[in-house]
Amino acid sequence: MKTVVMNDAIIEQAGTAREIFNAPKTKFVAQFIGGHNVIVLSEGEVAVRTDAIKTATLKGAGVEAIVLAVEYQGTHVSILSKIMGDQEVTALVPEAKFFAEPHNPGDQIFLFWDQNNQHHLTA
Repeated sequence: MKTVVMNDAIIEQAGTAREIFNAPKTKFVAQFIGGHNVIVLSEGEVAVRTDAIKTATLKGAGVEAIVLAVEYQGTHVSILSKIMGDQEVTALVPEAKFFAEPHNPGDQIFLFWDQNNQHHLTA
């Protein structure tokens, strides 16, 4: 079954719900369907699912970030952090991993993700 995401009567993206969720093509689609961070990098805007973002405390392990908020959500913990350019990024970390290495607001952490989970946005 195909799904169509429209913005002002213009088709932004069409495909199966899974295709659209796993690989949004525009910023509008990524934000509309939720569960994604839209991050501005030197090569442009990318969408990365919140559950694809990993955290580390080792310097140089990824993009430097400061933890803004931590929210326990049962099976996972939502970590809201700020990266370069005052961009807010959310990482959904499995509960066991978080409590093995907890983070608190104000902590410096590093965020990283597999490049295959990064989708370049066209608009």
